[in-house]
Amino acid sequence: MLTIQGKRLRSFCDHLTRRDFLRVGGLGVGGLTLANLLAAESQAATTNDHSVVMIYLPGGPTQHETFDPKPHAPIEIRGSFGPISTKVPGMQFCELLPKLSSMSDKFSIVRSLVGMANRHESFQCYTGRPGGRNGDGEPSGGWPTLGSVVSKVLGPSRNGVVPYIDASPEMSYTPYRNRGIHDASSAISWPGITGPAHVPFALEGDVKDDLVLNGIDLTRLADRRSLLTSLQSVEQIAAGEGLDDYQQQAFGILTSSRLAEAMDLEREDPRSIERYGKTQATDPSFGGAPQDATRFLMARRLVEAGVRCVTVSFGAWDWHANREGPIDQLSRKYLPVFD
Repeated sequence: MLTIQGKRLRSFCDHLTRRDFLRVGGLGVGGLTLANLLAAESQAATTNDHSVVMIYLPGGPTQHETFDPKPHAPIEIRGSFGPISTKVPGMQFCELLPKLSSMSDKFSIVRSLVGMANRHESFQCYTGRPGGRNGDGEPSGGWPTLGSVVSKVLGPSRNGVVPYIDASPEMSYTPYRNRGIHDASSAISWPGITGPAHVPFALEGDVKDDLVLNGIDLTRLADRRSLLTSLQSVEQIAAGEGLDDYQQQAFGILTSSRLAEAMDLEREDPRSIERYGKTQATDPSFGGAPQDATRFLMARRLVEAGVRCVTVSFGAWDWHANREGPIDQLSRKYLPVFD
């Protein structure tokens, strides 16, 4: 946990100070430190609910061509492009990131945050823990992902809206799919020790039609729910809270249109959709995600609907093999979309 000592700085529009933001920036390193933060917020009975959109960049962008160009380093070390000044005095970004440079006073660069193991697994980013492979010494059940901790500690913010949604597209490279599950056979993030009730709702394909009632009214749905409750078997009850919580979530979603409406981008102002830009495909050989900015729009709408945590994968950044071309060529192609 990184704590900066000194006088309290001004708050941003979300009432967080820069010091608070830096503390939040260290949550992944502290693992369940996030749970402590959320528990403290819950006990304080604050009326301002906060949501998290976690963006996973498969492979990791090159730092010298993005936020750390090192213009004074030897030519064999410094970035391929010139630096540009940002809104923060003394901080420079790559010249291919003018938009991020113009709003650099709205976010923080945590330069002390590094990977815990030299691996490709997304496990580190999703859980804040070393691991992702058998024999890594995890507790029974495994470490939970960030969103599963949020789901466990805070639960849903309102009826009909799940607390945790994984909006990432399918990726072909196995380690990028390893969001806490060792065999990486699942496209969803693993809940670990928080239990199956806190597996995220995964947006796979067109799922909007599955979130609304078709040909059945609320009275009939209530009758079916009553029948289902009466037919609960001893084995299901012995399995713990997971199944029941899934059922509670499912009935809540079906009796409220809030989640389905949030996922329907046709309800969004076309001018807003245009601002997010078009999707750019990435080289399939990298095995990552497309640069699909509409998933950020979806994440924004889900947060506005009350989802507490949304995870999104964006791009394919493992460029060192030069499979599609040299780094300067790849930077010119993909960084403007990233910006």
